Parts: sequence; C-alpha cells; structure tokens
Amino acid sequence: MTRVLEVGVIGLGNIGGHLAQNLVADGHRVTVFDLDTERVKAIDGAQPASSVAQLAEAVSITFTSLPDPSTVVAVASEWATTAPKGSILCDLSTTLPASNQAVARQLATSGHVFIEAPLTGGAIGAKNRALVFLGGGPDDAFATVQPLLEKLGRATFHLGPVGAGTTMKLANSLRAFSGAIAAFEALAMT
Repeated sequence: MTRVLEVGVIGLGNIGGHLAQNLVADGHRVTVFDLDTERVKAIDGAQPASSVAQLAEAVSITFTSLPDPSTVVAVASEWATTAPKGSILCDLSTTLPASNQAVARQLATSGHVFIEAPLTGGAIGAKNRALVFLGGGPDDAFATVQPLLEKLGRATFHLGPVGAGTTMKLANSLRAFSGAIAAFEALAMT
C-alpha cells in the first residue's frame, strides 16, 4: 500500500499535467501551480495554489516540470522562501548539469534538498506511466521520492549526485538525435 503524501507539482504542461493527475489518482494530496490558471483547473482533485510560495508551504515534496534552466532557478528561489526545512524539490525538466548543481548548493544553504530526475517518454509516456527517470541527488532524498517516480513511470535510475541525471539525459538525447540525423541523411541519398 502506498503511503499518502503531500505532493506539489509546479508546471502543468504536457508532462507536468499528466504527472499531477496521476499523483491524484494514486491517492496523494496534490497541490498544483502553473501561470496558466486553466491548466490548474484541469487537474481534477488537486488543490490549486496561488503562487509557488503558497504551494511550497503546503507540501513536503515538490516536482517541477519547467521549460528552461532560468525558470528552474527562479522557481527554486521562490520555493525556498516558504518551504519547510528538509523539503525536497525534484526537478523533472531537461536543463543543464551546472545549473542544477548551482540550485542544489543554493537550496542546501537554506536547509532544503534538490534532486533531479529528467525523463524520457514525453507527454504520452507521462499520461501512460511509461516514463524513464534519470536521477541525480543525495541517496536519502532520492530514496524518498523514488517510490513516487516508480509509480509514474516504467523505470527509475539513480545515477549519482546532482548533475549525473541531467548529463545522462543530455547524452541520451544526443544519441537519439544523432541517429535521427543519420537516418535522414541516408534517406536523402536514396
């Protein structure tokens, strides 16, 4: 039986919205925030937050699914202003290892924990619980979040400290895109 947790999701786009809805379906108490209020309203059974700071006060684990590193940095800074000490911020975005490492160092100074778990599988994978999470962060914090990730996807890997997960995600993307470019070049030759 899964323990019911107070979980937050910030960023309710194609991936974050499905993750939030699946967390609700799993019986967790989910608080959500997005700048687009229609996306917030679309998560049936979740508690809406009026800001990142309000969400951070209400939960012990927060997932972010955001568009770029600068947004992750800004959200993490606001989140830390109200999140209780010991709270975990788990970023699912595809960003940069150095950026995530800087966020982890900054959050550590305020008594918070940052982990990364960039994913593969896209929106369809998020909806169908078929994601693969490539994690980086402290062992104990990752062990806290891992049961949630395992129910949201088909595989979860803890690869080491913050930066390791993002490095693997970028390497995986490079491999995939290189293969696609080679295939397109081969087609162009025929």
